[in-house]
Amino acid sequence: METIKIWILTGVLATGFSVILLAARIIATRFGAKMDILISSVERLTMVTTQQAEQIKNLYTREEVNTSRLNDHSIRIRNLESKQASCRNFNTHGTI
Repeated sequence: METIKIWILTGVLATGFSVILLAARIIATRFGAKMDILISSVERLTMVTTQQAEQIKNLYTREEVNTSRLNDHSIRIRNLESKQASCRNFNTHGTI
């Protein structure tokens, strides 16, 4: 009778241990899958961040170029307005 109890307890313990190992394996597999998803999300985010950083850098470069062009145009317009004012003064007063 004692040996039967020992065999039953051993079987129950082995079954319980197997269930615990199976549960641990399932949890580890799900955790691994979630980590894979997280890693791929971080990789995509890094790629997007890098692309956006390059786009922002290009926008700043364009802004500098456009600001320089606007300043050049502003100087040209100011010179033309000055010449036009001189011509008007000459036409109305006969002197510059």
